[in-house]
Amino acid sequence: MLTEDVPPRPEPRSRPPRRSARESLSRILDLEASRGFKDAAVAGGLDLFLDANREELSSLELPDSYAALTVKKREEWARATRAGVEANATQSIPETQVKSSARSPVAKPKKKAASTRKKPVPKPKKPTAPLTLETALEDLPFITSAQQPRFKRLGITDLRSLVRMYPNRHLDYSNISSVIDLVYGEEMSVVVTVTSSTTANIGRRGAAKVTARDETGFVGITWFGQPYLAQQLRPGTRLVVSGKVEAYRDQAQFQNPEYEVIQGDNLTHAGNLLPIYPSTEGMYQRTLRTAARNALDAGLPLLGEYIGSDVLERNVLPGLLNALQTMHHPDTMADWHAARRRLAFDELFINQLGVQRRKREWRERAGGLSIEPDHDLLRNFLKTLEFELTSDQDDALNTVLSDISSEVPMGRLLQGEVGSGKTIIAVTALLAAVSCGHQGALLAPTEVLAEQHYLSLQTLFDARPLGGEQASMLDPEDEESSGPKHGGDPVVEAHVPGIDSPVRIALLIGSHTARVKRELQAQIASGEIDI
Repeated sequence: MLTEDVPPRPEPRSRPPRRSARESLSRILDLEASRGFKDAAVAGGLDLFLDANREELSSLELPDSYAALTVKKREEWARATRAGVEANATQSIPETQVKSSARSPVAKPKKKAASTRKKPVPKPKKPTAPLTLETALEDLPFITSAQQPRFKRLGITDLRSLVRMYPNRHLDYSNISSVIDLVYGEEMSVVVTVTSSTTANIGRRGAAKVTARDETGFVGITWFGQPYLAQQLRPGTRLVVSGKVEAYRDQAQFQNPEYEVIQGDNLTHAGNLLPIYPSTEGMYQRTLRTAARNALDAGLPLLGEYIGSDVLERNVLPGLLNALQTMHHPDTMADWHAARRRLAFDELFINQLGVQRRKREWRERAGGLSIEPDHDLLRNFLKTLEFELTSDQDDALNTVLSDISSEVPMGRLLQGEVGSGKTIIAVTALLAAVSCGHQGALLAPTEVLAEQHYLSLQTLFDARPLGGEQASMLDPEDEESSGPKHGGDPVVEAHVPGIDSPVRIALLIGSHTARVKRELQAQIASGEIDI
């Protein structure tokens, strides 16, 4: 019986192991280099691959947008990234390779020619310290070195300022409209499918022009300065687009709107308010939103409530952590307004605490003079006026007189409209000081106003110029010694009932000659001048 030799049945080959994201990225970059770094190695652009594998590639320095880089920058980044991948590969042998070697010990790998090229040694990573609100931007693990200068241009320097980087506004994704219902000039949102996408030579950096539609009609979308979006938003891509509706050739159009790609039925911000942050050149809203979200996750647990629950309940205010979270991601605009009211309350509350602390320090400071005014003298002076004080003026005067009678230095701001009688309150307080043997000064911001007050004091006290030797202080033959612009003397005196010696009033202004100013300053220093 003849038998036919049957060839041995081949052993089933094991399925090759799945490549890691690092291995895939290395192959993609090789292909990208062979194609001149035109972002053509991955369908839809390299950014799609990077976004899908950011967690596994977190140790590499990934760009915010590969498509936005110049060809030269893409080449530099690819070279550095390949070096990082290769350096990491030398540190550990994949588990699959170990198993394969165990199954076939006889097989010897072919020797490769020794390469003279030195592989870069990876820099040792800094030990990660616990984050605090004062952690510098450079030490935040979710902020790349490329992003740091852009954040600093926005005034962001640490975790605290990043948590407090509030949005300028929010786009309402909860109110989705149809294309047919778009209204020119309004902020609106639509869910559409891309039908065509192309680049256009508009401006220095070009633009991406997209046409999209829903079941009711077509809408044009233009992103200036972002031509790479034409590669990412291919026909068939579903988007939610939000922004101001413009008119172009009788067709509704969005220009540089906010958008989000819909993956299946998943839409991250659908039904929510999308935060729009203050930005700068090269900084994209997606980057800002991601950074803000990471900052909230890291920073909110480090914050504590510092206002008592009774104060919050009495003023119907939300808690601090809730307010900070809501400022970025409110469920409704009513919630946002409540959060904003809480943070505004905090600013005023802290300001008032500072004022009270300074006031307490001021009161505890020693050295105040106690001035016990002669109320009969002041009452007689007020009777000489051509008018009576109003109740408000009377209250203000009594408060001032009470303050200056204390040994604590007075710190008061007297408020009132023009002509409301602030000057008479100040003059009466000055007279109270002079009656107790002290001096007083009335400061004015301009020479014109100083001269007006000087004339008012002369009228109120019926003051007269000095005679005798004092009058010779201004030399009539000296052309520069012209005295005040109103032509009067710089020193006058008045006789006030109840005060034994005459009250001397002087005007000291910058336009006086040096000699006049020296003589006036000497008289003030010696106590000859009262006001």
